[in-house]
Amino acid sequence: MKFASTLTLVVAVGFAASLAGCGTSSRQLTEMEDSQVNLRTVQSRAFDSTDKNRMLRTVIATL
Repeated sequence: MKFASTLTLVVAVGFAASLAGCGTSSRQLTEMEDSQVNLRTVQSRAFDSTDKNRMLRTVIATL
């Protein structure tokens, strides 16, 4: 009988802990979305030059 109650308690605590890790707030989701949009904007920029050497030098100079 004691084994069954201990097992039930362990399962209940494990279930509660797993649900606690799933919570997200809407504020975090909107902040993450904005940063991903900004990152995608930077990643998808196109340049009018086909000279790779010049482009690489320009990028390094801006850093």
